[in-house]
Amino acid sequence: MSNPFDDPDEGSSGMLLLRDDAEILEGFLCPICKADLKTPERLTAHVEQQHSEEQDLLKSLREMFSFAKKKILNLDETASELARNLDSSLGQGGGGVKVENPILAAGQVVGTDCDHLSYFKAVRNPRLERYATETNKLIIRLDKLLDGLPSDPDARKRHEQSKVPWIDGKLVKLCPSCAKGFGLTRRQHHCRVCGSVMCDGCSFHLSFDEARSIVQPVSPGTEVAPRPTPAPEEMSSKDRDSSGFRVCEHCLHLLMNRKEMQDSRSDRPPVTKLYEKLLQEKREITPDIPMYEKIIGSLYEGDAIYRLSDASALREKIGRAAERIDNISKAILALPFPQGSREESLKKSIRLSCIA
Repeated sequence: MSNPFDDPDEGSSGMLLLRDDAEILEGFLCPICKADLKTPERLTAHVEQQHSEEQDLLKSLREMFSFAKKKILNLDETASELARNLDSSLGQGGGGVKVENPILAAGQVVGTDCDHLSYFKAVRNPRLERYATETNKLIIRLDKLLDGLPSDPDARKRHEQSKVPWIDGKLVKLCPSCAKGFGLTRRQHHCRVCGSVMCDGCSFHLSFDEARSIVQPVSPGTEVAPRPTPAPEEMSSKDRDSSGFRVCEHCLHLLMNRKEMQDSRSDRPPVTKLYEKLLQEKREITPDIPMYEKIIGSLYEGDAIYRLSDASALREKIGRAAERIDNISKAILALPFPQGSREESLKKSIRLSCIA
């Protein structure tokens, strides 16, 4: 559409209108026949062939294209010159001013730091010592309770009171854990390892087997067969008292923490046991390899120090050790681990180290 603000009598510069209400034609148009030639080369060829009689028009087209080409080339040269000047000003040329980054130019110093390790140790060590001291006292009392423990309930109660002093129940009116008063429906009970008073709902039971395992922890090389024990919910309060010690929550927490620590030291995963066995085999065979190489070298040189039977016996020993190492690494590789886990990658690395 034509511009409504233009005078219809005036021609638009750079645009060719067929009619006042016709659409605008753009492109490489021939000024005579209005044909769109798409490229300047085709437009020039078209004018030379079809309108050769219009020499003035042909000359003006050539001058226009050459002028535009010079302008483009001049712009490229100007941009290249500016780039060269910029490089020289940044010191990449010769004799320019070198620009340095002010952040990197200054010396990088370590910022202010504060070491809290000494404070952490000062707070942690007394707490650990206090817990360790309390736990050791409880273990000593457990050992005394287990030593000569009678099977009769009355005799056992007297035995427990003789080993650990009990707090007088008349001085305690409320349970220290739940703050509920004692009465006919809520009786008083004593912790067998510290002597404190609590109600039945706030007390716990430590079995004799668990107490023995805490007092005498099992060494890593021995195995103890578990004894069948009934579920706690299937046992009455009297049965639980006859199969273990009644303890408070605080004492049970300390004793169970010690038991977990002991179990973590004694109970090792199968991959750790196999790998230690593999390392032991390697340590035993490592001194024999240089000796075998020394014997072989001596035999090649013709020395009479060693005999061929010595080399054969040592080679057979190394071969048997290598076979055992190979079997252990295969056993490690056969251990079931989740796909893509670190344990899976670890066992593959161990196997590769043994066959490399």
